[in-house]
Amino acid sequence: MISQIKTIRHKTGSVLGGFGKGILNSVSLNFDHSGSADCDIGCRMHPDYVLPDNVKPTGFERACYAAALERRDDRTQLANKLIRHGKTNPAMICGRAIVEVKNILKRGFTIPWFRFCTNGPLPSVKKARKNKLFQTQFRALVQLLVANGIPVHLPVESNQKARFYRSLVGDLIIVRESLQNPRRFNTAKGAVSFVVGSGTFANRVEMARAAAKERTEKTGRKTIVCPAVVAGFKARSIPRSLPIIEKENLKARYSQSKCGSCPGCSVDCDVVYPSHS
Repeated sequence: MISQIKTIRHKTGSVLGGFGKGILNSVSLNFDHSGSADCDIGCRMHPDYVLPDNVKPTGFERACYAAALERRDDRTQLANKLIRHGKTNPAMICGRAIVEVKNILKRGFTIPWFRFCTNGPLPSVKKARKNKLFQTQFRALVQLLVANGIPVHLPVESNQKARFYRSLVGDLIIVRESLQNPRRFNTAKGAVSFVVGSGTFANRVEMARAAAKERTEKTGRKTIVCPAVVAGFKARSIPRSLPIIEKENLKARYSQSKCGSCPGCSVDCDVVYPSHS
């Protein structure tokens, strides 16, 4: 039996990957690059987003931080993989993911967290509705994850996508809608997330906590502020003057708040993310 201390290594060409915001051996699966045709233009960060009438700007309009990240020189390999996935039948991506997850488990590893779409979107509703094989394979992948007790974070960028994917796998996992319209924050049904905040790290966290409290008061639903983002802020604020041992101890403590240590996005509660673009 392979120890959990060892790291899952994804072979070149694997559809699965890892991500830094997750705890050790967290796994990700992406279907396309950010800002692609699969992205719903109702997302306020989409380049073609149109602000609805009588809705105040939030400051995040047409500013997709994921797309900006994918354009960085040190993310060329990731960008190429995402573009390649966007040109591949998503049913095939799901099929290969099923095989890779089974192989990881067969090798004795535990997958502590599975995140769909760390970059880019799920297939558009229009594309997914036409692809019955994708629907079958996608559900089969989710069933495999659930059967093995693997927590799943499945975010979508619009209400239309949330409704479609909830009809597909909502009986198995939480499908989390990333809210785009601030006016829906205190009325939207089901699991949602929202990004708020500006200014210093402390100001952003304070604004996020106020928003979380307001949603709970208005809806009665448990709403949390993402501890991974908060811990990331703290890690980036460690004074350079601290001794190395103290720095490492703080980083280790903050890493305990990574995705997987916190189950928030996989359960039926709401999440507020302090702006971290």
